[in-house]
Amino acid sequence: MTTATPSAASGLCARAALLSSLLAHPVDAGTLWQVRDELFASQWLRDTPEASRGLALLRESASAREGVERLAGDFDRLFVGAGARVVPRESHYRSAMTGGMLEGVYSELGFTAPQALPGDHLASELGFFSQLTVLTPAPEQHLANFARDHLRPWAAECFAEISLTAATLFYQGVGAIGMDFVESLRTR
Repeated sequence: MTTATPSAASGLCARAALLSSLLAHPVDAGTLWQVRDELFASQWLRDTPEASRGLALLRESASAREGVERLAGDFDRLFVGAGARVVPRESHYRSAMTGGMLEGVYSELGFTAPQALPGDHLASELGFFSQLTVLTPAPEQHLANFARDHLRPWAAECFAEISLTAATLFYQGVGAIGMDFVESLRTR
């Protein structure tokens, strides 16, 4: 079994928490500033084509001065309502999955999904994943199991859809760094 070092697991969980917040609701000015800061890129810790592409798109978004209002409009266009372009729910990508299947897993460890989102929403799953280092005394196996059973089978495809469908450079970048994040997850 391969395990992550505590600092590697913490970094992984921090990236999951950020991605969760970017998918749970439109980005606020503080988070936007954080993501556009050069320190953010240096903390991503991956030098893959998708990570490089995603970080470049986030920098281009800043150069293009995509503001919170424009990003909120793209968020709504991508994820909200009947005309949403992307359905960031595991049950949409995996027919054997239902929206409530994760509730037991979450409640067993004391996790509540963010902003009353469905349990199989990508933001909920990433939020849960990000909390595993504090919810369980030995998180490495829980991280690997959750990645194997839930995130790896569908989340990269969802992030790719986000990247390809987004009207803003920002959400194209979020999709790309999300794909990189999912590909970095250990499954054993």
